[in-house]
Amino acid sequence: MSIEDCVDLPDTLVLEDAGQVTLSVWGDVVWSEAGPELLSQRLWPPLDNGVRFGKDMQRTVDGCSPEELRMVNERIGDLARHLHDRGYNPARLDFKKLKAPLGPLTHECDAWAKGGAKRLFGYFEEDAFIIAELGAGLH
Repeated sequence: MSIEDCVDLPDTLVLEDAGQVTLSVWGDVVWSEAGPELLSQRLWPPLDNGVRFGKDMQRTVDGCSPEELRMVNERIGDLARHLHDRGYNPARLDFKKLKAPLGPLTHECDAWAKGGAKRLFGYFEEDAFIIAELGAGLH
């Protein structure tokens, strides 16, 4: 994330290096306490301009439990990181190209794997990855 995206955050929560921002030790402590609760409340817009939601994304997460919303929001963060660092693709994300596109959908990643596993489906458009929907896994 760039420093311009963090103008409203207290200096004690962030560290800047070459125009990029990460959480400070204190920021990590605050996030570890508050983050899970915040991520469980609703679908948050991506912090990264390289990830956007399709017009039906909100509808597909309606009815998710707070725990499911937390996992969806965490995977969106993982996906944004993957798009910047292609070497980052942990098992909990498992971002990959679909073997056969489903209409405009060309890629998928895990939203969660336990119980009724769900995946995030999307496609690349211009300079962003569009997360179009949350749906059942294909396997």
